Amino acid sequence: MKKLAIIIIALLPIFAFSQKNELMLGLSIGMGMPLGDFASNEYTIDETTNEFTPEGQFAKNGLAFDFSASYRLGYYAGFAGRIIGGTNKTENGIYSDAMTEILQVENPEHSVLASSKGWGNGGLMAGAYFVLPINDLYIDARFMAGYMVLFAPQIRYYIYETEEDLNNTDAFVRQKYSAGGFAYDIGLGIKYKFGGNKFLQVNGDYIGSKIVKDNIKTLNPFTQKEESIDMDIEYQNLTFTVGLGYMF
Repeated sequence: MKKLAIIIIALLPIFAFSQKNELMLGLSIGMGMPLGDFASNEYTIDETTNEFTPEGQFAKNGLAFDFSASYRLGYYAGFAGRIIGGTNKTENGIYSDAMTEILQVENPEHSVLASSKGWGNGGLMAGAYFVLPINDLYIDARFMAGYMVLFAPQIRYYIYETEEDLNNTDAFVRQKYSAGGFAYDIGLGIKYKFGGNKFLQVNGDYIGSKIVKDNIKTLNPFTQKEESIDMDIEYQNLTFTVGLGYMF
């Protein structure tokens, strides 16, 4: 993916046939849909060691937002950049069932309720921008690469015997931790110019990244002792956003 981004940027001047310098700035908000392993709810529990191994990250649909900029070097091409951010909720119910299954091996009378607000992400992208202008309508495609940070969710664990106990049960808290890495963004968009230089924009973007970091220091939520956690996540998110912008 890195080589593809370099080739596209290198070929960009070939497509910029005529000068049409134009800067577009936009702000959008919408929905992020996790894909692949990031969205998977699958897991395994070793019958011998009782070790929990998630195959996915239990991510659900969430919020996506971005600040975008594109600069046309010619009528058909230019450069683009995006500051992205968002959240993805977590599938608390399935995760709670998994934790309960582990706990009940030694404590069959107890259950676990896990509560989390979800994953967070933020990043910066830049790359090539191709546009087909049709009067006040602009159809564009973007191929960008950059860096993003993924924030693992804070998780609150409640251990209880009956649901009535939940009101009087203290939470064991797994604090947030984060890691970053190379990311890429492939996007399509439509912009409609109205009211002078203002425009309405609709975007769809596929964002991918491989987030790997070893020995992240954190506290065990149950013992409160320091421990190390490894993050190895194949991040995939499909975002759909709507917003407003201005042309200079």
